[in-house]
Amino acid sequence: MLKSAMLRIYRMTPRTRRLLIVLAVLAGLAGWWWFSRPQEMRLVDVRPFILPISDPYFTANADYILASRDESLSPTAMRWDGTVRWHIMLPEAVLPVTYANYSRKSNYSVSPRGRFCTALTVIGNSQRVMMWDEGRLLGSVSLPLTTRPWKGKTETVLAKTITLDNGQVFCLMRNVPGGSIILIEGGKVRAQGKLPAFPSPIKYPMTSYHFGPDGQALIAAAGNAFNFYQITINGNSLRFKLNYTAKDGSHWPVLTRDGFLITDDGAVYDRHGRISGSTGWNRNPPLIEIPTPNSAVLQVQYVPLRMGANYLGNARILDPHSGKIWKPSRPGPYKFCLSTPDGRYLLVAELRSEMTVTIVNWLWERQIIPAKLYYRDHRAYLCVYRKPGRICARVPFFDNSDDSISIWNPQTRQRLEFCAISLSADGHTLRLVGCDETKPSEIAYSVLTYKW
Repeated sequence: MLKSAMLRIYRMTPRTRRLLIVLAVLAGLAGWWWFSRPQEMRLVDVRPFILPISDPYFTANADYILASRDESLSPTAMRWDGTVRWHIMLPEAVLPVTYANYSRKSNYSVSPRGRFCTALTVIGNSQRVMMWDEGRLLGSVSLPLTTRPWKGKTETVLAKTITLDNGQVFCLMRNVPGGSIILIEGGKVRAQGKLPAFPSPIKYPMTSYHFGPDGQALIAAAGNAFNFYQITINGNSLRFKLNYTAKDGSHWPVLTRDGFLITDDGAVYDRHGRISGSTGWNRNPPLIEIPTPNSAVLQVQYVPLRMGANYLGNARILDPHSGKIWKPSRPGPYKFCLSTPDGRYLLVAELRSEMTVTIVNWLWERQIIPAKLYYRDHRAYLCVYRKPGRICARVPFFDNSDDSISIWNPQTRQRLEFCAISLSADGHTLRLVGCDETKPSEIAYSVLTYKW
């Protein structure tokens, strides 16, 4: 049969054979287009989301928890179906009469996945540190209430707490440089030590502290330098071993497990200070800030324009642990990065390029284009990519002219501004929380669930 088919092709005229080749190429391109085009995500659920507190702060986790908190009120963690996971009533603060000014009566921190919560409350001349596990009180510790002079008065300064997913809590006594740092586990003091020195000769620098997700590393960043410390526990002593100092801006570093660090300008350091990734690739700022550590990082290269802006150029996805790099199959100005824990799936937003925005602004300032065109909202997409770069699915949203982003709610026929977003561990379920601010008396929240 194959021989007879080859004979028939051989007997064809050259023109007919060329036509068959063209048709075969077109069929191959059509097949490639069909299998490479993304699926449109299906909206499978829309439900109202009622919060027990006002003015919430959202942090979305990969699969099961939406935590909302307001530092002026008692903390609350909620599930994606709108039910309360846990709610904590903080003790009422008891202010000392000897102090003239109080910067804050209480504060608290929640672990990234919403399980643990640590709160501090002023009780007389001390501050009570309380820790909960899923709303169950583990214990409390009383620490001295530190003060500092402020505008001729004495101001109370509460410790800053960092609560990790492994249950560890670091308390930073920040009243003076070189203050103490206390590690709490299970509601009890495990160890304490001195806060590491600043990586700057300035007496009171603007310093930020970042702890590794496993509690074994600390970054102290100030100005254009940072120190990397390895955290160890010797008895009840908390020690910080300086592994290296780097002259590199790192105010918002991505600190992953095993001590890997990705700086603002794209350099990758391991716990010994060796650079395992090239600079020139900037960490792309996310569309919505999510504190949960990702397994992959989206980086971009900026191409300068004469008009004074930067155009987002090439994009790549980096696994800082393996050093492996893969790129999205479709070129575009990507803005958002959220990966699954195994780094296999990546959620990105395809937005308008900064070059387009710059040109439109330039035309608007010179009154060349009408207001209707300038304030036009643009259609964009949230896209799910699968390693090593194949686009799998997408859902449209609006890149608004006022620098906000929103999605259409088919039930209320209103736009919802993004508040939180999550991607399931298998990469097939996308959840969005949006708020409808058109209602004058209340802010209505909704959870939209998409699948592909």
